[in-house]
Amino acid sequence: MSIHFRNSSVCRNFTSRVSPTLSRPSNLGRSSSAFPRLASSASKPLPPRCLSNYGMQYRNSSTTAQLGEQAHSRMWSAALYGSAFVAGIGTLSFIYLAPNPSHTDAALHDISLVCSSPSSVLSADPRIGVKNKTTYDLLVSLLVYKMCMISTLVEWSPHLIELCEKLHLTGPTYWFIKKTFFSHFCGGETQDEIESTIEGLKSAGIGSILDVSIEVDLDKLPEADTPEAIRVLWNDRADQVMSLLKGSVQAASVEPNSFAAIKLTPLISPLTLQKVSYNLYNLRASFVHADVDKDGKLTKEEFTSVIKQLPGAHHSNIDSVVNTLFERADTSHDGLVDWIEFSASLALKDTLSRNLFMGTGDTDDNNSKDSAAFVPLSMTDLEDFDLFMGRITSICEYAKQSKVRLMIDAEQSYFQDAIDYAAMEVSRRYNQLGEETGPLVFNTYQMYLKDSTRKLMSDYERSQRQNFTFGAKLVRGAYMVTERKRCAKLDQAH
Repeated sequence: MSIHFRNSSVCRNFTSRVSPTLSRPSNLGRSSSAFPRLASSASKPLPPRCLSNYGMQYRNSSTTAQLGEQAHSRMWSAALYGSAFVAGIGTLSFIYLAPNPSHTDAALHDISLVCSSPSSVLSADPRIGVKNKTTYDLLVSLLVYKMCMISTLVEWSPHLIELCEKLHLTGPTYWFIKKTFFSHFCGGETQDEIESTIEGLKSAGIGSILDVSIEVDLDKLPEADTPEAIRVLWNDRADQVMSLLKGSVQAASVEPNSFAAIKLTPLISPLTLQKVSYNLYNLRASFVHADVDKDGKLTKEEFTSVIKQLPGAHHSNIDSVVNTLFERADTSHDGLVDWIEFSASLALKDTLSRNLFMGTGDTDDNNSKDSAAFVPLSMTDLEDFDLFMGRITSICEYAKQSKVRLMIDAEQSYFQDAIDYAAMEVSRRYNQLGEETGPLVFNTYQMYLKDSTRKLMSDYERSQRQNFTFGAKLVRGAYMVTERKRCAKLDQAH
């Protein structure tokens, strides 16, 4: 089912991920059945050119910037990367904001949109992103794009940088990168530089999305003597990143109601996030498997069969727990529970349901070939997940006070279910109906994934039932190549 976005402002959002230093520009993102109370910012990124977690992201019609955390520290010097991390190098995505006298009326009808139909986007002046640039700036941009078109250079760029480091040519190498790719794709290294860039864009009628793209993957595990030491290290790093993300919100606040994009993976240990995400994914798989007649609803018997697969379902009073959870979930009192009701009854913040995810994993149910392979969560895992949610909430509170809207970026599929869970939790709290500025939190949906349309529709329906405004950013998906390589390595189907 296609989605038609009503006009509130015109969004020009081009997105593509690139290799450590080079990229190709993407095509215009498209969006096309009317949803009341649906807020969305659409973009359409192209897949990355090579496997790397240190990349830049080109998001729009003129310039933009995103520096991700690099997968291999050898690619950049410690000094350069350290300064980038501390300063919070900002990605700036640019939105052309068309005059909208009916914005207040739209808000009164619980409609807050930041993108429009493709025809409205295409009607905007294509020169808006470059009309204030000098000839020198345009020549640099032309050089950058010409170099991005050289596939061999794109593929070999990490090795070339490494070679320059070995030859002690880091000075001229980094000078060239900063004067070309960095200046083209990035909004600045300091808050003053970022504010200057934002003001310059504003004078040309272009809005901004500030993005400090620090992300973490499973190949970035710290070295420590004990699990407890690793946990302390991760939490310390997560608190530092939270401060950096608040800094990006502060920088974005120079323009009221602007956007800041954040990634959630650096706010928790990736191993813990993966375990939580794995269980949430299998919870959905178990629901689908138990739904024998495929009507999208579970009877109490089917509901019980799913609950008894969970790691903590072996205690003696499980029948009492099932009865309580089913009564809580069956809001329509028809003896049936759909996915939205089912997932809400098993929220990780609820003491009764979260205990079901704890256990040793050695129950007969978990060994059954018809059962999902749930991974037992420890008390430490759940405490760290609570800290994770606390950090996200703290960022949302700061963004609300600063009048800055948040876009929660999508990441790797093995983290995404937990990220979606967190995004819906804070959306329920901060995307209140009737807000003149629209929703505070926008979740990202990678539409190249087969389950994204169902998830999008389900989350929209969830917002309708639970009375909050649904904020969404639609992208093609930036992890297509890396996900395919991972599937090939694990011998899994795409």
